[in-house]
Amino acid sequence: MKRFILLLNVFCVLSLYAQDCQIPNGNFEQWKNNDKAVDWAGSNIAGKEGGASAMAGYDFRNTFRVPGKVGYGLQIKNVSIADFLAEKKPADWARMPEQYKQMIRESAFSGYVFTCEGNCEDAILAQNQAALMKDLFFPITPTFGALCGYYKANFKKGDKAWINTFVTTRNPEQVAGGVRPGEASAVIFKNTATWTPFKIPIYFFEGLEPSQMFIQLYLVGKGFPNGQPTGMNPVQLAMEFKSSDGSEVFFDELCLCDSPSYVDTSDPAFADFEIPDSTPADNDDDATNSDETIYIATTGSDGNSGTAADPFATLKKALAVAQAKRVKGSSVTIIIKDGIYRQETIMDLKVTANLPTLRIQAENAHQAVFEGMESIASNVTFTELGAGIYRSNGPLHPNQKPILDYSDPTTFSDPTKARVPALLVNGVQFSPSQMIQQTPNSYMVSPQMIMVNPSGTSLNSASVKVSVRDYALNVGDGGNVIVSGLRIKGYPVPQYSEAVPNATPGLKGVVARNCKFE
Repeated sequence: MKRFILLLNVFCVLSLYAQDCQIPNGNFEQWKNNDKAVDWAGSNIAGKEGGASAMAGYDFRNTFRVPGKVGYGLQIKNVSIADFLAEKKPADWARMPEQYKQMIRESAFSGYVFTCEGNCEDAILAQNQAALMKDLFFPITPTFGALCGYYKANFKKGDKAWINTFVTTRNPEQVAGGVRPGEASAVIFKNTATWTPFKIPIYFFEGLEPSQMFIQLYLVGKGFPNGQPTGMNPVQLAMEFKSSDGSEVFFDELCLCDSPSYVDTSDPAFADFEIPDSTPADNDDDATNSDETIYIATTGSDGNSGTAADPFATLKKALAVAQAKRVKGSSVTIIIKDGIYRQETIMDLKVTANLPTLRIQAENAHQAVFEGMESIASNVTFTELGAGIYRSNGPLHPNQKPILDYSDPTTFSDPTKARVPALLVNGVQFSPSQMIQQTPNSYMVSPQMIMVNPSGTSLNSASVKVSVRDYALNVGDGGNVIVSGLRIKGYPVPQYSEAVPNATPGLKGVVARNCKFE
């Protein structure tokens, strides 16, 4: 009899965990191999099936199958190049200068995993957005009100895990529901060695028909908000705040749970959540749904009140005023009137709590221009070296930016960090190149000079400008800051543009939408 009761209990437990939670393989029981969970994809850099340990016997993976809460679970861990070198080449690692070791430790890329019922990695490599969008989503029946699951974590340097859910109608661009902006349960930052439950409420919008969704599991850095970011595309924000070398988080038993909750699309809690209609929008301009509005203009003054009729002159002043309003609970929009702004704003907003959204937007799209260039110094001359290549006799401007510190190994060695001055000749933006002889209208930066291929133009009689400001806007720890409609011109650019394809010259620490970069 006891044996029968024991078997019955085991059967009941197995039945409980075998229930249909709508998320394909949400319990991570099915794997193609130890790093390929069925119906999931991610930033696994190990290569194709089974190639995870191919390089010197070291695991270059960041997703793993591990013992879970029940059966198997998922581990996301940032690949540690530092650990690899220390283990496989200890003598070389011991001789390496500490500054290089630190650079390597900070070069980790955030691990992430997302739902995928196809071959999403190949779609990403092929830049096939249509195929990717098709495979990301899984079908749902709106009979739930939350995402439930279990996690463990070993975060480094204040890192966090962000769990993003996205619910749409049959049209993947029509939002049908989501997590309330600022929802604290969507971002996990507490370390725990035991499986700990979490629950993230999901709301559906009245009048729409939820049909499909996808889920993303991200490791993110310390500066990422402590709650669900606002808007449709906060993924860019997650990419901005990379997590640290060796950070790890575990997930298991993901399930769509609870009873559904519906809200009206005009609910103030979702005022900053973009809800497009069934027709994809032509652009990504943000509507002003803020409690407070501040204006700046080229004709303004920082001694003014910041209204439309009495605007401020600088973005720095507007940001300071906006931050004070956010701390008091108001979302804020800074409207930038048309004109050319030659100013630099670098501010650490020191956001430690979930503050309302801050929007910074052009009054008219792309008519507010932030320019980071000035004409080169009058004493600069160019010498033709032959084959149409010119060399300057020194820096082009005493305030030329960025300041290139050749004693710093990260100046050029890390392609994602290496930036060079922007260069404009007769109104044409030139591009940095390592093969200027074969690349018209290009240039190369080296210590104390610039070499240029102006494609037949004499630089000594041309109008030449160079960047003298690092950023139009650099916001540190700003929380949800969205910049839209600006035109950013003449700021330092990546030396290797192919290594940073989505770089936004002149902006940092914000989500950029519908901005033009020149």
